[in-house]
Amino acid sequence: MSAYPVLLIGGSPSSGSTLLMNLLAKSPAMICLPETGLFCHGRNLKGSDESDHRDELSSHVPWVDTRAKLSKSFSWPDEAYDSVVNSHRTAMGLVHDQVSPSCDQCIVEKTPENIFALEQYLQLSTSHHAIVTSRDMLSVIQSLMRRHYSALEALMLWFSHGYESARLIKGYPDQVYHCRYSELTMDPMGTISAILQKIPLPCSVDELFSTQATASSLDHMLKYSG
Repeated sequence: MSAYPVLLIGGSPSSGSTLLMNLLAKSPAMICLPETGLFCHGRNLKGSDESDHRDELSSHVPWVDTRAKLSKSFSWPDEAYDSVVNSHRTAMGLVHDQVSPSCDQCIVEKTPENIFALEQYLQLSTSHHAIVTSRDMLSVIQSLMRRHYSALEALMLWFSHGYESARLIKGYPDQVYHCRYSELTMDPMGTISAILQKIPLPCSVDELFSTQATASSLDHMLKYSG
């Protein structure tokens, strides 16, 4: 297993988690996964030794499209999906087995709903860290409504994610970094620098922002995120 645990990112929807992940992905030492939903529910998804052996990993994955997401992420044929997933008790074991990171690589998984499982993950070890993203209420609601959520649904999503985010930021100050959307988009380099000062990741600011290609890609990501 990698010397670095999995870095989980969660928080409000449309609050910059994709932009943040794309910035970290500039380093070959950061293995950034798409939204898998693997770490969102159940203690057995986060590598706890106290997991119930009777629970199957697949029974706790919350989305109906997880099969498609994981099959695409790890290049599994459809007929192999069930056997691969059910052969692992924990999401940590599944991801490490499929990605096979080296000792100097870190796996990053970002899903907004991770926010509801981060406390259990952080309690497993003081070496576990997470990044919580946030954005102002109006921008989140407008973004969700453009994705066909009703105003009430969007408001409830913002509130539930925001409440849990605030609770984790206050309760785990040494393990959680609070990444604000406004700061990330206005000063990406400064935000990444602040993250690396708090979380021991195997990459550097110079590595992520040193080339013209990175600058061009960053401009594109900022426009897409905006």
